[in-house]
Amino acid sequence: MEVKELDANASDCTRSTALTWAAYKRYEEVVMILLELEDVNPNHIGPQDDQTPLMLAAIARDEGVVKILERNDVNPEEEGSLCGLTPLSLAAQRGDEGVVNMFLERQDINLDKCGFLDGRTRLSWAAVRGQQGVIKMLLERMDVHPEQSDTEYCKKPLRLAAGKGPERVVKMLLERKNLNPAKGDTAPVGSATRAWGGNQHAFGTKGCQSRPCRHLPN
Repeated sequence: MEVKELDANASDCTRSTALTWAAYKRYEEVVMILLELEDVNPNHIGPQDDQTPLMLAAIARDEGVVKILERNDVNPEEEGSLCGLTPLSLAAQRGDEGVVNMFLERQDINLDKCGFLDGRTRLSWAAVRGQQGVIKMLLERMDVHPEQSDTEYCKKPLRLAAGKGPERVVKMLLERKNLNPAKGDTAPVGSATRAWGGNQHAFGTKGCQSRPCRHLPN
């Protein structure tokens, strides 16, 4: 009888691979074993809102699995097609400082990037959720611009924090030397088409900007 070679990237009826399930279930040793296989795809898009193994590990708040995956050829900027969040954006809004710190050590992440559905930068998410530890970490980076507006409502982190965040968050943002509190919100380049192009994104009717995606735990 001929024995067929095992395909490490084979998916089941839910489009999940072995690596997808191992990351989702937080099985660190299994993740390491699978990643040692030469042909395994660490960026496979799985069934949980079309998330990668890295995103699933971030959802599970498993720093161990996130660290293991980061050592491999993973794309940290992959966004879930339903929620529009990257692993870093998710960690920032939930205050997962350990996960955020791991991503900040990478050189291939644009910290001012706005999500394609939520429209917010990582600092905006941390500000609106009052995640002081994450805000401190981000403001220490010179490649984070606190004047960057989101692409949904054209609001800056300071305005978001003033409307929803604790007083301490507002103070932290004001302490950043290159922040001008007198300067109003401005629309980022290219946001006019997004806001007024008839796709209802101008008023957030389809975005996740005011709440986490319903498919993700708070």
